[in-house]
Amino acid sequence: MIIRKATPKDYKEISLIYKEEFGKKPYHEKWTEESAFQKIKEYSKNHILVAEKEKKVIGFIIFSELLLDDGPRTFIDELVITEKFQKQGIGHKLIAEVETFSKNNNKIGILLLAHEEANAIEFYNKLKFKKEKWVLFDKKL
Repeated sequence: MIIRKATPKDYKEISLIYKEEFGKKPYHEKWTEESAFQKIKEYSKNHILVAEKEKKVIGFIIFSELLLDDGPRTFIDELVITEKFQKQGIGHKLIAEVETFSKNNNKIGILLLAHEEANAIEFYNKLKFKKEKWVLFDKKL
C-alpha cells in the first residue's frame, strides 16, 4: 500500500468511494456519482492524499489549512477508507501524513469533525484527538 498525492485522474475513484461510504449508516447521505464527483472537484483546491493498493484507490484524506486566533491549524475535511480495508491501519497512516505536513508547515494543531455515531470516534480517540465544546448548527431552507 502506498500513500501519494491525488491527481485529477483519481477523482472518479475517490468520488465513488465517497458516495458509497457516506451512503451507509450513520450518514445515509444521498450522493449520486455526479454530485460526489462535483464535491471532490470542489475539494481539489485543498490537499488530497490517496491510499492505493495494487493501483486501486482504497481510501483518501482531504485537508486544508486555516488560521484561528491562537495560530495556524490543519483541518481534516474528509477521511474515508473503503469498508473492506478499514481497521488495517490505513487511516492511521493517512493521519500520520497530515501530522507530518502540519509539523513541517508550522501548524499548531489539527481539527476535524466526526458524526457522533460514527465508528471513527473510537479511532480518533485512540489517536489522541479530544472532543471540543463547539456545536454545529444547521438550518434547512
